[in-house]
Amino acid sequence: MIIRTLRYLLVYLLTLSLIYSPIIRADSLALPSTDLVAPQVLHETITEPAAPGESHKFSATVTDNVAVQSVTLFYRTKGTQSYKRKPMVSQGKDVYTAIISGDEMQPPGIEYYIQATDTSGNNLLHGYSFSPLVVAVTGAAAVAPAKKPLAAKSKEEKSSNKWLWIGLGVLAAAALAGGGGGGGGTDTATLSITTSEPTP
Repeated sequence: MIIRTLRYLLVYLLTLSLIYSPIIRADSLALPSTDLVAPQVLHETITEPAAPGESHKFSATVTDNVAVQSVTLFYRTKGTQSYKRKPMVSQGKDVYTAIISGDEMQPPGIEYYIQATDTSGNNLLHGYSFSPLVVAVTGAAAVAPAKKPLAAKSKEEKSSNKWLWIGLGVLAAAALAGGGGGGGGTDTATLSITTSEPTP
């Protein structure tokens, strides 16, 4: 009987010590966040091409059911591999902006996407790294096509000159073969060559 009472007492004391122990406190337990909703990003797709060398402002309206922690613009020159990141700054009324300098706004354009994060760590992407949004940059690239016909013309002239010289070599060989067969004859061969330059 005494042993049984001692056992109950021991179990009771252990239970109390676990309940009131300073090691285990309910306020120190990390409970899962109740915010499971990602921010919303509204961004108007840019359809007008930008001028080269001029800075460009990117803006987005970002909202969240609790609070927005950060908004980041990821961008790169079209055709390159790695993205640069630029924080988008709050302008009030849920509007966030970032400016890309004119040095980076060069043809053929800028590929980008926007990432919004709330205070619970929920993320939302507007655009993706593998399928980015695009701002075309045009203007300076218009000079480049003018150089291509010149290069093509030069290549055509080289090809034309090559075949001209091959043709002349064949005619000269034929004239020599035809004129040297009689041995001592007085026949003469007349060779007439007409060339024409390609018109520019």
